[in-house]
Amino acid sequence: MIKNTPIFKKCKPAYSHYESKESDYFFGVRCSFENTAPPDSFEIVYAVWPNDDIDFERFFGEEVWRYEPGESNIYTSADGKRVSKEEWMKLGNENLNKAIAQLPASAWQTYTVDVKSTLKKYEGKTPEGNPMGIAIPIGWGIYYPSLFPSLQDRIIQFNLLIDKEGNVKLKEEYRWENELQGNPYS
Repeated sequence: MIKNTPIFKKCKPAYSHYESKESDYFFGVRCSFENTAPPDSFEIVYAVWPNDDIDFERFFGEEVWRYEPGESNIYTSADGKRVSKEEWMKLGNENLNKAIAQLPASAWQTYTVDVKSTLKKYEGKTPEGNPMGIAIPIGWGIYYPSLFPSLQDRIIQFNLLIDKEGNVKLKEEYRWENELQGNPYS
């Protein structure tokens, strides 16, 4: 679980299906700095939290799927009352936020992502590790990198994986931007 800190107000976020931009906490969040420079570094404040299945049982209650045409699902709140889907979501989120608010300060940890040093590591290189630009052959297998950089967009993606003990593993992915999503030929 991640606290909604000021860094998420500086980027273009994409949230999960049951959280809003005004949420105090996120359970998995994606944040991209499109058309803006990312900060030199940023902090993620997080706490270890059970998975979604445990959350739904404990805070939301139960959802029984109905497969017959014309019948809707049955929603039972955590205290055993049958409610509408909207009420079920509202009560579940209230229960969840109460539990999170009761976490002690010691449950929260901080992880700093050093964006500046990562950008420096990939500066002037293609995602394949070659010098940026077009290689110009000058004879017998000797290539000179062009002075003109590639105009194709590149992405550096940070994936922070938090395990059950609160350890963070940072994975960096440097790749070309695929502007034609879903096109098998791109």
